[in-house]
Amino acid sequence: MPATPRPSLYCKMPGSMIIPRSIRSGNGGNKYLAKPVFDHFTAEALQAIIIAYDESRRLGHNYVGTEHIMIGLIAQKTDIAAKVFKLMGINLEDTRLEVLKTIGRGNGFFPVEIPFTYRATRVLDHALAEATLLCHDNIGTAHLLLGLIREEDSVAVTVLQRLGIDDLNKIRNQVNRLLSGENTEAVEEKRLSKIEVTINLKYE
Repeated sequence: MPATPRPSLYCKMPGSMIIPRSIRSGNGGNKYLAKPVFDHFTAEALQAIIIAYDESRRLGHNYVGTEHIMIGLIAQKTDIAAKVFKLMGINLEDTRLEVLKTIGRGNGFFPVEIPFTYRATRVLDHALAEATLLCHDNIGTAHLLLGLIREEDSVAVTVLQRLGIDDLNKIRNQVNRLLSGENTEAVEEKRLSKIEVTINLKYE
């Protein structure tokens, strides 16, 4: 009898992922994402990023920040991140208003390339790490949301706190529940176990 395949303790995203410096706008307002920047993003995650770009322009900002990514995740409406925000009582209108109160409008100047802020880039890094830890082949809105709440000093998290989210782990628990359907605590234990093993091997 052939041996039963064992799940790999370590998972690697196929190919390579380049964290984007910008999202560009093509002629006629048709937006495109440079390859291979987002090769491993799901269609829903790409949609959220494009919405984030549009939101930045709508607010007159010349950058894409964590707050724009958060609005993109909410406005995407159909995927896991949007469902989690809805479960947590976070809606698009209130979030937009709180973002505006927190950072205000920009001057409306748009460079040729709209850069991601340092923290927004870290959110994308975290999203890749979350997908890898969960052995998922693609980065979805769930991973972006998990990456977002890991940047605790970001504008996005500040806005969430002002909207009444006093414990970011509640968001992670909802994401885990929707991702797997398993017991939330069991999922978190597996994740922490993988992190611990990775850290131990790194320093051996």
